[in-house]
Amino acid sequence: MKKDHLKISFCTVSMNRLDHLKATMARNIEDNISYPNLEFVLLNYNSSDDIDRWVLDNLSQYLDSAILKYYKTTASEHFKRSHSRNMAFKLASGDILCNVDADNFLGSEFAFFINETFQSNENIFMVPVFTKRDFMGRVCIRKEDFESMNGFDESMQGYGFEDLELYGRLKAEGFVQFEYDDPSYLNFISHSHIDRFNNDYIGKNLDSILISYIHPNETKAVYLFKDSNYEEVHLLDDESVDSDGLIEFKSAPTFGKWVVDGKGIHLENKKEGKRILGFCEHVAVFHCDQDRQIYYMVDDQALNHSLILIKTEVENRKKYERHKKGEKLDIQINPQGFGLGDANRIHSRKIY
Repeated sequence: MKKDHLKISFCTVSMNRLDHLKATMARNIEDNISYPNLEFVLLNYNSSDDIDRWVLDNLSQYLDSAILKYYKTTASEHFKRSHSRNMAFKLASGDILCNVDADNFLGSEFAFFINETFQSNENIFMVPVFTKRDFMGRVCIRKEDFESMNGFDESMQGYGFEDLELYGRLKAEGFVQFEYDDPSYLNFISHSHIDRFNNDYIGKNLDSILISYIHPNETKAVYLFKDSNYEEVHLLDDESVDSDGLIEFKSAPTFGKWVVDGKGIHLENKKEGKRILGFCEHVAVFHCDQDRQIYYMVDDQALNHSLILIKTEVENRKKYERHKKGEKLDIQINPQGFGLGDANRIHSRKIY
């Protein structure tokens, strides 16, 4: 028998995003509380902020009524978008699952709109029009359809394209992408780029970035990490390649170890061996005799943030682009399972 009101689960993950939750969480609940078959799932993804106390002090009425289900996990030391969303979706019990980033406002009675859309359409998933990156991840999908896809691809690390990759797989399986553009459902809190990656591995572990300008459209970037690892990428910004004018990697990234001493920065990897980026007169400029290139330490914050986003988005876009032709993949997504890990439910100051 067809339900009049499908159960809808709004799923939000937070790792040190309490400032956003303070503005969005209660408002999202109140804006949709009149919908009769609803739950909000909030997953504390190992936050180091004061989210536990804030939830218990300010959202206790929603916890008591069970419209809000609050969970906490310590499964990861840094933020993993795909894994965290998969965990939250697996904790949800709704017929329809909807990802809601901590900085997103749902809008008044959005749940009724979701219900009407899914009641009137078969084999769909629902997303906003792609005009702003801040709400591109607001996917609503039937729980059984999400599970049949094995969730978001957890091999995609860092920021960007994990949502589009899922949408591509869904369309390849014959699902229709239903888009909505009502501005009352598309509000969000504007914030800087650093909020997009500061809890990721690269945000927590990056020491510094060096760049070397090869040509106007070619740049080498060396990402030095605090654990003595480094990654070097050769960036190509050239519309002549099949990239829709987007930045690409000219070749596969190089991984190795680095140390610094009185001579400069020593880089070593198995493919190229050792090389030294020697100190020049200027403290932030280095010279490499092997490739005869000058390297500059990036001290501009905006450029630093842009280089971080470029790196992660290029890496993830490659996986998303597998679906451009709408073909099914020959590889299995998350073959070992998805959303794995323990999460404790917290309710009225008790942990279950």
